[in-house]
Amino acid sequence: MVIRLDVTLDLSDLTAIGQIVDLRGTMTLGSVKTPVQGNLHAKSDQLDLIPLSDELIAGVEPSG
Repeated sequence: MVIRLDVTLDLSDLTAIGQIVDLRGTMTLGSVKTPVQGNLHAKSDQLDLIPLSDELIAGVEPSG
């Protein structure tokens, strides 16, 4: 079963720390909006994004 869902990421605060960019903002998953924080590793293009709300869609866990 494939579920398609619109996802929007709005970044409100970006801070460069060496080769890492600290990200803050909100992510909307379908109709559910949650604050997020994360890191973008500029050298490897790896993005770690953590939803901070307990009210998320199925399959997405807060703080992980």
